[in-house]
Amino acid sequence: MDPPTSSSISIQTKHIFGCKNDIANAVYHIDEHRVIYAAGHNIVIYNIEDRQMQFLPGIEGSLGITSVTLCPKHRFLAVAERAERGVICVYDMAKQRKKRVLVTSDCLSQEYISMSFAPKQEKKFLISLGGHPDWTLIYWQWDRQRVLHSTKVSSGSPVYQISFNILDYMNGIIATGNNVFFWYKPIDGLKVQSQGIAKKEPHVSNNYLCHSWLYDGKLVVGTDSGEILLCDQNCEYRGYFNSGMESWSVLCILPYSNGFLVGGEEARVVMFERNTDDLRMHYARSQKSISVTNQPTAKIKGMSISPNSEDSLILVLDNSQIYNLPFTSEQDEAKPLSDLFHSNAITGLDVCIRKPLVVTCGIDNSVRIWNYEKNVLEVIEFFTEEPYSVAFHPSGFHIVVGFADKLRMMNVFASTIKHYKEIHIKGCKEIKFCNGGHMFAAANGHEVQVFNFYTGENPPNMKFRKHIAKVTSLHWNEDDSLLYSAGSDGAVYEWRINVRPEMQREDPDFSASKDSNSFECIAVSPNIENRSYYLTGKSNDIKEIVNSLVKNTEKNETEVKQSVRSLETSITVKQISITHNGKFLVAGVAEAEKPGALRIYKFSPFSGEYEEIQAHSLPIVRIRITFDDSYIFSAGQDGALIIYEIKDKDNRSLKKEKEGYGLPFAEEILITKAEIEELNHEITNLQTAARELETNNKMHYDMELQEKQRQIEELKQQIFQGAQQEKHRYDQLFKSKRDMEQSYEERLISIKHQFTQEKEELNKNFAIKLRKEEERYEELKKEREYKAKEAAERIERLKSDHTRVMAEREEKHRKQYEEVRMEIELLAKENEDQQKEFELRRQKLEEINERQLFELREQNIKEIQGIKADCDTADAELSLARKVEEKLKDDKNKKAEEVKQMDDDLEGQREKIKHQNNDLKSNEKEITVRKNTIKEKEKRIFELKKKKQELEKFRFVLDYKIRELKRDIGPREDEIIRLKEQTSEMEKELKHLENVNEKLGILVDNLRLRQDGMQEEIKKQSEKLNENSSKIQALKDGIYDCVQYIQEEKKLKEAILKLYEKFVRNEIQAKVSTTENQYVRQCEHLERTISGLRKKLKKVNKVHQQDTSRIMSNNVDLISEINGLKKELKYLEYLEKEVKKMEMNKSDKKTVVEDVMKKEIEKNKEEITMLRRRLNELETGVPQSFHQEDVLVS
Repeated sequence: MDPPTSSSISIQTKHIFGCKNDIANAVYHIDEHRVIYAAGHNIVIYNIEDRQMQFLPGIEGSLGITSVTLCPKHRFLAVAERAERGVICVYDMAKQRKKRVLVTSDCLSQEYISMSFAPKQEKKFLISLGGHPDWTLIYWQWDRQRVLHSTKVSSGSPVYQISFNILDYMNGIIATGNNVFFWYKPIDGLKVQSQGIAKKEPHVSNNYLCHSWLYDGKLVVGTDSGEILLCDQNCEYRGYFNSGMESWSVLCILPYSNGFLVGGEEARVVMFERNTDDLRMHYARSQKSISVTNQPTAKIKGMSISPNSEDSLILVLDNSQIYNLPFTSEQDEAKPLSDLFHSNAITGLDVCIRKPLVVTCGIDNSVRIWNYEKNVLEVIEFFTEEPYSVAFHPSGFHIVVGFADKLRMMNVFASTIKHYKEIHIKGCKEIKFCNGGHMFAAANGHEVQVFNFYTGENPPNMKFRKHIAKVTSLHWNEDDSLLYSAGSDGAVYEWRINVRPEMQREDPDFSASKDSNSFECIAVSPNIENRSYYLTGKSNDIKEIVNSLVKNTEKNETEVKQSVRSLETSITVKQISITHNGKFLVAGVAEAEKPGALRIYKFSPFSGEYEEIQAHSLPIVRIRITFDDSYIFSAGQDGALIIYEIKDKDNRSLKKEKEGYGLPFAEEILITKAEIEELNHEITNLQTAARELETNNKMHYDMELQEKQRQIEELKQQIFQGAQQEKHRYDQLFKSKRDMEQSYEERLISIKHQFTQEKEELNKNFAIKLRKEEERYEELKKEREYKAKEAAERIERLKSDHTRVMAEREEKHRKQYEEVRMEIELLAKENEDQQKEFELRRQKLEEINERQLFELREQNIKEIQGIKADCDTADAELSLARKVEEKLKDDKNKKAEEVKQMDDDLEGQREKIKHQNNDLKSNEKEITVRKNTIKEKEKRIFELKKKKQELEKFRFVLDYKIRELKRDIGPREDEIIRLKEQTSEMEKELKHLENVNEKLGILVDNLRLRQDGMQEEIKKQSEKLNENSSKIQALKDGIYDCVQYIQEEKKLKEAILKLYEKFVRNEIQAKVSTTENQYVRQCEHLERTISGLRKKLKKVNKVHQQDTSRIMSNNVDLISEINGLKKELKYLEYLEKEVKKMEMNKSDKKTVVEDVMKKEIEKNKEEITMLRRRLNELETGVPQSFHQEDVLVS
């Protein structure tokens, strides 16, 4: 199958081994399993469970990431990048897409060093702190991409961090730095509420490196001398805590649910927990301490704790390592979050052909082998000196590493790397294995040497000396017949490699014309007919040299025609590589102090068009491509190794398409003989442990079975006691039921008697009242007639007065109307005159305003021209100042490199002295250990002699006890038989009581239902009585109303008809609807009775549970006593058997014990003599050598 065309290919970042260590507080948890941190020029979203990564790349053209912050609800992420004007990108974490880009001219700095989202308003507000030189605080409304407020925090002192109040963003913004502490409130701008920490002790440092808001609203501030200052939510000083360590700085603070964590130097975290007893400080230092023990010199740059469970703590160190610590337990050690990364720049990189492995070496004196399919670090080895270069054998079993004074050939084992041969080549920075693996080429100054890998020899015919300056790059062709070299002398050579010395030529087959440029890297296209060479150097271009075969018809031979062209890159490119299918070229950007991007140039034709992938934060040092063109690897000065996967347009890996071609990856590994023996020993240990576990499980099962049987017996006893209690309770309820029935009957008789008496009294009272009302009616009638006459006379008088008053008022209103009409006419005339005057004045004012506006416009134009001229002069001065600043920076960097080199030399000498002291101490410790073991063995012999005497005494005591126990066994057995019979009788009685209990329960339910029915009947009767009394009262009132009209027949008849309709006809209608009402009332009655029964049933069950629990406790006591007796019986039987055995073997036992003791004493003596001999050898310093054989295991 032909490879896909370059247009259908995409290159995606797969994994990054590394971390950006120059950003403070740049690690955050999105959830329990995903973590965000910066690596290279990317933001990495790492899944802890499946080790997969997602990436948010930086902006193309920016100068690197400077700050990262995540909002409190983990919805939005803000990333600040260095540029000509600092840039902030806000990402939506749910969609993992860029949402807003924030840029402003209010900040003169090129970077933002700290940011914070507003709590509960993270969708709107964000604050950012600019760096040198103006340290500007900017308050953004980021959803609309506009600046609300800005202020200058410091004039010269550095500011390190800003943050919002965690409880209320309107209550304050804190900015801290070196002698800088400001508390702002975003009300009508950024108003300073307080400056500095008042009432602070004078000896406490003013260099505030970090701060954090706690969950209870308090503020914690850390200093460079290890003090932790505590303030309340209004920034009032409460006091300070001391870290308890000398020369220890607080670098970051992280709150959690029970307090806060303080991270600093020595990779140590100090915990502070809530202390309710301390009313002023509220917190106290915890005894628990967290640290990364294998990183004692590292500093903590950032911390993050899992949001919900708080069971894991992530630490980012200044040596580019990320550790995961279990926060809840003290015993577990810190482990790398993914792998151990390079802590400094990578110097060498190579990829294996037969295994999915890639090897790197770096300034941190380490060589590391990575598996790019599983995304893990497989092997790591540290050395005492810096490795300059590395090459991987195609088999994956061997590597060659270049050091300052030699080349080392090494074997790669499963967990370590061991060297087996050294070649004396100094400062080799370029090594390359051939594709077959039988040879490797090394650059030795301006000479190229080719070695036979299996013998380690360099034949004289394999030394090539045409370069006049340092060789910088090597490249083998596909069949290993040609070797290409490029050097800093601007020359390129093609060497033909022949194994036979007589066929080897000293002159190269091809050489390019010398150039003033210094070449750094060479790449050769796989096309044989028109072979192209691509070269990079210090100039900003890629040179292409094409050798094409042209047939000369005159001479009848083919000639090589050479053409050279240069492709401008506008930026420094030092590393290039071409895919084996020849479809595209990969170039690494190596511009100083700029991010190292990866450029993909397409062939056919090689026109200079490229795609750029944001990769490293510093220049790229090495680039490699796998043999099957599936992956690209890049290593940079930032210590990161980045893996890119080459996919087609459907996002499928090209490796899957090529699996049917070529060989699969090899699975063999190298392993030593000692490791094999250790594995066999571990297998036997595991087998014995499995057998022990099986026996333990069986014993555990038997014990559980006995426990369950005991519980069954206890439950039976409880049920029996519960039944007895229920029977007793039933008797009490039956008695109370009889008493209630009797009381209800007596009460009903008394109510009937009382009703008849009340009825008679009501009739008497009604007759008396009726007579009184008749008399009162006659009196009221006479009074009404008299008042009617008076009212008629008064009405006539009022009518005459009203007509007279109305006539007078009408005349008065007519006169007032005439006066008002005259006034309105006068006002209308005045209004017309005023309007005319207003029009004249308005015209004059408009003319004056137009004249003034024209004058102001001309004046503004002149002022704008003057400001523009001032701006041009200021820009010119600024550019000059920047050039001067760049020169000063270069001088500073050179001096820093010289100081660093001297420090490294001094550190090496100190390490050697340290190793020698450690060896001396270890020898002394071993001597003391050996002496102690000899003393312990002698003590052991003495103790064994004592034990022998004690055993003899114990034998006589056992004989006496056995005789006594035999006497006690008989009566105990009789008691056990009696208790068994008793338990069987109790079980039978329990079953009988259960049946009785069920029958009694049914009777109780029936009686309760009858009782409830009687209560309802009594209620109905009382309601009927109340209803009848109310009807009688209404009838009396109606009769009283009729009596009022006793002398008027018509009105009396109407009143009687109303009474008839009200009491007789409505009663007939009410009888019709009584059936429905009765049905409704019956339903309600049944519902009430059911709810009442449920409540009573709950009470009964509660009492029953209490009784059953009491019964169970009594049964437990009885059964435990029975089990104790059984165990005592078994123990007595066991002792009886032991006595019999001892009596049988009494004669033989004494001799056996003596023999065993003698053998053990002799063995201990031999061991003592051997240890003394070993001690003498160690004191005299006799060396002992051990030889290990390396075995290849498939």
